[in-house]
Amino acid sequence: MSHPQTESQTEVPSWSQTLTRILAWQLNLLETHYRVGFGVVEASLDLFSGTNEPEAQARKPYEPEAQARDDVQTLQARALEQVQKGVAPPKEIYRVPYRNQIDWARFPAWARPIDPEIFEGAGHEG
Repeated sequence: MSHPQTESQTEVPSWSQTLTRILAWQLNLLETHYRVGFGVVEASLDLFSGTNEPEAQARKPYEPEAQARDDVQTLQARALEQVQKGVAPPKEIYRVPYRNQIDWARFPAWARPIDPEIFEGAGHEG
């Protein structure tokens, strides 16, 4: 005759510890969302309050267009400087984000990118 096994005392703490960890993780996740929300509200209130605090002045809104224009201008200036020395321009100038924003008329013919339409219908771009 077999006797049904009863739970041992060592299994009970492990289940309670596991349940405690799960609940603590969920509460920590919920608390993180609240902290982020409060941070967003504080930042927006600082922007709209117009305070003259040094911290508020140091935080400027991110302007991706202005940053991209500055990047293109500095890259173009560096490339023109290298081309005038007879050295190849940096390879970043030929990448897709910059390729259409560069004034290629200022560069010599050997430094200009190849027109991709030449390779239309080919197995590779060039």
